[in-house]
Amino acid sequence: MQLDKLVNYHKAVGDPTRIRIISLLKKGPLHGQAIAYKLGLQPSTITHHISKLRDVGIIYQRRQGNIIYFYLDLERLEY
Repeated sequence: MQLDKLVNYHKAVGDPTRIRIISLLKKGPLHGQAIAYKLGLQPSTITHHISKLRDVGIIYQRRQGNIIYFYLDLERLEY
């Protein structure tokens, strides 16, 4: 079971777009539209990649009003 978690973690962080998202979130929390704009990608693409990173616990989210901000869990990233 632990091996599956490790493999999924490395699959999640091994994608170039996800690496770019992680790099952006290291500077501070952002909402999905801001991430999409900064990377020049569609919001639906960002949603897909965010969900993969969230599934392995690297990213968590907090709602502020109608906007969901994504945060990087630095401790989990250094897994």
